[in-house]
Amino acid sequence: MKKVIPLLLIVATIGTSSFGQNQFPNLDANALVKYNFNLDTLNKPYTLIVYGGVGCGYSQYLIENLGVLSTCKDKCDIILIMDQPKDSITKHMNNIIELYPTFTNTILQYRLRKKADIFPQLLLFKNRVQIDHVVGVKEGMLSNVKKMILVGK
Repeated sequence: MKKVIPLLLIVATIGTSSFGQNQFPNLDANALVKYNFNLDTLNKPYTLIVYGGVGCGYSQYLIENLGVLSTCKDKCDIILIMDQPKDSITKHMNNIIELYPTFTNTILQYRLRKKADIFPQLLLFKNRVQIDHVVGVKEGMLSNVKKMILVGK
């Protein structure tokens, strides 16, 4: 009986922590805003997803500062998932969609488990398993992501 209680606690802890994890999105080429990226090349160990809103100043600020992660480009793919239709994203983010694979969530239909209506959100996946999730813009968030990727968390 004494061995059963710790086992139940471990199972409960793992179960509740995995419940809060977001699944890796099903990246559909039809949801790409511009077909200038080959989805087959998105195969690095880390994937950083910026879930943002077109017209959201915080999302714009975060996206404009993604250059901080340039030293991680060999280990990490950066993907943007935006909340507006393709034509709106193209109109308002034309320079950005040249730099990063950008998906419209009106087609992709990616749903976060929590706080899906807050922009921006940053999700870091390692081998398609979520290892970090930041809601909003936080001081040092990109530096922390960079450290996780380079150290190999």
